[in-house]
Amino acid sequence: MGCGHDQLRYMRSLDDIKNWLSLDKFGTCETAGAPFWRLLLKYAPDIRVVTIRRPVNEVIGSLARIGVENLYEIRKGLIKLNHKLDQVEARMPNVRSYEYADLEDEVTCGELFEFCIPDYGHDREWWEKWNATNVQTNFPALTRYVGANMKAINKLAGQAAQARIVAPSPSKRNPVMCGREIVRIYFASIAQMLRSIPTIGSARIGICSANFTVSASCKFWWLVPTVNRLDI
Repeated sequence: MGCGHDQLRYMRSLDDIKNWLSLDKFGTCETAGAPFWRLLLKYAPDIRVVTIRRPVNEVIGSLARIGVENLYEIRKGLIKLNHKLDQVEARMPNVRSYEYADLEDEVTCGELFEFCIPDYGHDREWWEKWNATNVQTNFPALTRYVGANMKAINKLAGQAAQARIVAPSPSKRNPVMCGREIVRIYFASIAQMLRSIPTIGSARIGICSANFTVSASCKFWWLVPTVNRLDI
């Protein structure tokens, strides 16, 4: 059993991701993975997902306090990621959503823990220990690593963007689609294909047209950014 944090930065191929998702009783907090949620349905259809929502202004304030710069661009990335979390909650099965502030509550954390790992019950002693501990990532080290490996990360992001075009795209909100919904999805599919054209060509030579934004939109994710109005 283990818990990771932004492990996608270490992945170099889609096979790496598939093997990683096959691990038993392993959870991870992934921020930059939100745009590629459709691939979870393909690679890990039984996955349990929890989204933790925190107001963007609070995230920006937190980043400012640790000296992060370029907050204007980061804010734009966070807003896009929030839209992707909306899609995750609306379209994926086995999803729970909580507010960041609610993580101070033992009942909420117990429910979250048992949802993610149903074979284990809530351990109050364990919760009290970690609730009193401030666990922080080394954000400067994280950004240095991402910067040094951006070419490889962007290459994989391009491959993932290409793969998600053909990944399943369920809609929990519209189990029976009317004519308008079919037309909307049809045009959305065309838009996705058009957006993928530069990615498909450039991914082969290691250059990606997709955006990769390092951000902190949530405290953590358990196994679980360009957005336009046609995204489905």
